[in-house]
Amino acid sequence: MTDYQLASNDDEVARYWWVADRLGSPRQRAARRNVFTSLRGKARRARLIAAVAFMALLAGLLVAPGVQAIPVGASVTGTLANGAGDPGTDLGDSMCPAGSFVTGVFYFYAVASASASGLQVFCHDGYGNNYYGQPMIGLDEGSSYLLSCGSTNGYYDPAVGIFGHSDDTYVTALGLRCRNGSTYQTAENGDPSSTDRGAFDCPNSGTLIGLNATAASDGSAVINNVTGICAPLDTTAPDTTITGGPTGTTNSTTPTFTFTASESGDTFECSVDYLLDQNNHPACTSPFTTAPLAAGLHYFLVRAVDAAGNVDTSPAGRTFTVSSTPTDTDHDGVPDATDNCASVANPDQADQDGDGKGDVCDADRDGDTVANAVDNCPDAVNTDQADLDGDGKGDVCDPDRDGDTIANTSDNCPDVANPTQSDQDHDG
Repeated sequence: MTDYQLASNDDEVARYWWVADRLGSPRQRAARRNVFTSLRGKARRARLIAAVAFMALLAGLLVAPGVQAIPVGASVTGTLANGAGDPGTDLGDSMCPAGSFVTGVFYFYAVASASASGLQVFCHDGYGNNYYGQPMIGLDEGSSYLLSCGSTNGYYDPAVGIFGHSDDTYVTALGLRCRNGSTYQTAENGDPSSTDRGAFDCPNSGTLIGLNATAASDGSAVINNVTGICAPLDTTAPDTTITGGPTGTTNSTTPTFTFTASESGDTFECSVDYLLDQNNHPACTSPFTTAPLAAGLHYFLVRAVDAAGNVDTSPAGRTFTVSSTPTDTDHDGVPDATDNCASVANPDQADQDGDGKGDVCDADRDGDTVANAVDNCPDAVNTDQADLDGDGKGDVCDPDRDGDTIANTSDNCPDVANPTQSDQDHDG
C-alpha cells in the first residue's frame, strides 16, 4: 500500500493526500508523510481527514472561508526563554489568520541535535475549520510531529500557553497548555530530560494566536528561544432571531424573511430546505427573499456570525407551506402570477395597447404617451390631441369632428362646418 492509499479506502482523503504529496520541497513532502503515517489508524480517521486537508492548505491549495478579525484589544507577548545561549537571528512569526487561534504546532526537530529546528502554528476558526498558519519559522528539516490540543465535539481546543526544556543552546522540547472548558491539558514533544525553562500563559483569558522564534547564535538556525503571541478571545456565540416572514400557509412562492442578532456588527448565513454546516453556509442579509419555491412544506434557517468568528450553533428557523392554490387578490378568476391587473378585477384581461397592463389599471390605455386623465381620446391613439371643433373630444374619436351637428358618416364636408349640407353640383 502506498502512502496515499488508505486502509479505510476513503477516496476523498486519498485524493487530498495525493495532491499534497506532490507539492513543495522533498523535505516538506517527507514531513507530511511522517504526520500522515502517524494518523492513519482507523480509530483516528476523523483526525486524519482533517490533517490531510490541512496539509493541502499548507501547500496553498485551499483558502479557509469565513475567518473573522478579533476586534477586542491589542495582542500581547510573553517570552519563554528556552535556550541558555545568546539568541541570534530572529526567525520571524508563524501567525494564525485573524479571528482564529492556535490549537497545535507542526514541529520539526534536527536529528543531529534532537532540538527544535522549525515550527508552524496549527489554527482553528469559528466554523470548525483547521488549517496551518503562515509562515514556517526555522527549518523544515529533520523529523516532524504534529503537537496538537485535543478536540471537543469536533472543535479543537485552544492553546493558551507554552512550556519547554532546553540544553545550553537549543530548545529540546516544547509543549502546549490547552484549555478544555474549565480544565487544562498539555501536549509535549521532544526531550524533556534537559533543563525545565518554565512556562508562559496568555494573560486575561487570552489565547495563543502565533509564535515567534529566534535561532541560536552558533549560526545553525536551530531554535534557541520561543515567544508566545496572544490576543483576547471572544468565545460567546451570538443569538439569532427571526422577526418577520411567513408561518403556516402562504400563497407566496418567494417569501421574504427578516431577522436580527444579539450582537451589533454580526453577519448572517441563510438556507432554505437544507441544513447549515461548515460546508454550506451562504451569506445573506435581512430582509432575505427566497428563490421561487414549489408548493409544499419548506423550512428556512438563519444563523449569526460575530466579528470574532463565533457561530450561532442553534440557528433560528421557521417551517411554512407554500399553497398549491395560486393567489388571486382581486378575485377575478385570474391568478396574480398571470393577471395583468392583479389588484383590479378584469376577467377579460383587455389590454388595448398590448403593454402588459390591463386597460382597467393602465394610466395610458391607448399607449399614445398622453395619460387617460388628460387624453381627449383615451381609447384611440392621438398623440397630437387634435380637436377641430374644440369640444374636448379628439378628432379621432369625435363622431362630429367639425361640430356642425351632422355626423361624420353622413356629413358631405366632415372637416368643415356646413349644417345645411349645401351641394350646388350635387356630387355628394
